[in-house]
This record gives sequence, C-alpha cells and structure tokens, in this order.
Amino acid sequence: MVHLGVPVGPARLPNRNPDRESIRTMLTELEAIGFFGWKDARSARAATLS
Repeated sequence: MVHLGVPVGPARLPNRNPDRESIRTMLTELEAIGFFGWKDARSARAATLS
C-alpha cells in the first residue's frame, strides 16, 4: 500500500515487515505481469478529464 501512496504502518504479529529486497522483488514481479496497469489507466483517464 505504501507503494501506492497509502501509509499503513507496521505489520501486526504474527506477520513481519518485508525487507527492502523482498519488496523490490515483489514490485518487479507484479510489474512484469501487468498488475499496475489499472493504476496507469486510471491516471491517464483522470488527466484527460481535467
């Protein structure tokens, strides 16, 4: 969520916060499958409306 601009605080037990390398790997893999396409499409649509 932090990557999307939503501050959420630390993970609650029994979970742990991921390290930076884990986050980087996850974001790279999500980008590779096009997961963030909805975010880019939404931003483009908002730009055309303003």
